[in-house]
Amino acid sequence: MHIAETELFLENLRMFCPNCGLSEKIFLETGRFGCKDCHRVFFSGVSWNAVSPDSKSWKAIESIAKRKDLSPKERKPSFRFRLSRCFARGFFPYFDRQSSRVQEMAKEANQTIKFGRFCPSAEDHFRWQWVGDATELRHFNLPKPALDFFSDRNLWAFTPSVGFLNSCPTNCGRGDRFSVQWTVSSEERWMLLDFGINWKDVALGNSETQGHRIQISWKNLRPRQKLQIQKILSLLDL
Repeated sequence: MHIAETELFLENLRMFCPNCGLSEKIFLETGRFGCKDCHRVFFSGVSWNAVSPDSKSWKAIESIAKRKDLSPKERKPSFRFRLSRCFARGFFPYFDRQSSRVQEMAKEANQTIKFGRFCPSAEDHFRWQWVGDATELRHFNLPKPALDFFSDRNLWAFTPSVGFLNSCPTNCGRGDRFSVQWTVSSEERWMLLDFGINWKDVALGNSETQGHRIQISWKNLRPRQKLQIQKILSLLDL
């Protein structure tokens, strides 16, 4: 085999995951991994940073949180913590949802964690989430059995260089996501539209005058993101 043919052959090998057969073309179209080896094949040497609001989005959120159109009580803040995992063995949901096994793990999780709930997802095999208000957030703490359950490297796909591996690339790492959601006025809603940031528009009641909900989220929380969350909570007088 000539050098050029060898290089072409090696290049073609890199276009597919050797374990699950996912092609680079399909990966780029779907944005989903097929198995834990896909990260090494398609993202070798790439490390994931925390996914959090950019500076423009942060300034918009900060300016709205400081406004006095609505009192802290009327803003009705709520909080969500989510963990995502894919099984260590077998294919990821793109190829194999493993629904029966997922349901069995959901029952086990409910017995182990005692709070929160299981959330089916097409992106990951297993998702667990907790939703609560500010008072419940102050007392939120995963017990050791729950930490052991979500940290089991024999059960969940994991590599030391990346952390926990999921079908969705942005869910790789710790696989956690924290969200804060609160009510904004109609005027603040239009301000958000002008900024063009990613926000969740949820009308409350039958009238726009009753407000809308805005949501801001972080993935793979690091100390800097925790400081951002604390700042938002202080702006909301929580």
